[in-house]
Amino acid sequence: NAKGLMDTRNTTITIEQFVESLCLSLKFKKEFLYPFLLAGWCIEPDEFRSFMAYNVLRYAYMHQPAGLAPFYWLDIVGGTQIYIQTLANSLTRTDIKLSTEIINIRWQGNEYQLVDNQGNDWRFDEVVFATNAWEANRILLELDGAEPIRAQLDKIEYFKTSIAIHGDLRLMPADKKNWSVVNIRYDGRYSSNSI
Repeated sequence: NAKGLMDTRNTTITIEQFVESLCLSLKFKKEFLYPFLLAGWCIEPDEFRSFMAYNVLRYAYMHQPAGLAPFYWLDIVGGTQIYIQTLANSLTRTDIKLSTEIINIRWQGNEYQLVDNQGNDWRFDEVVFATNAWEANRILLELDGAEPIRAQLDKIEYFKTSIAIHGDLRLMPADKKNWSVVNIRYDGRYSSNSI
């Protein structure tokens, strides 16, 4: 089981090594377990097998049902913006600047100097990046001493993908009683989620 991996945070075992070590039939692994795990990743099945088992299994492990009772998800009315608004409202001694593009960062004295795209000069003791690796790398370009961080950010690769938001019921199970919040489709090679 995955408990050992989760408890030790072992990131040395691939998902293929993990699955193949299980005492399950080849048919079960090939026709259920691999498609089930692959569905959320949208990549080639052969590449998926080289992923770290810890990363692949973490979400399913954290959301496993207790006994026969299902794990219930919460649907927050208003969506993700409600989380952000709640956090923003709880920060009583903080100014929040939305849609502010940082174009430069430098270490000056004992503080960070940030310059935004409007030419505003901001000073901070600490900086947290809530952006993707490509943007963070670009912002850190002129920061002395940031080379080790930038080297790590350079290792993160991106690829384009498509997400279809639709109401085509043909992609759902034929029998409505089999509908779930997440449905997995498997064509014998590729597997994907329909949510």
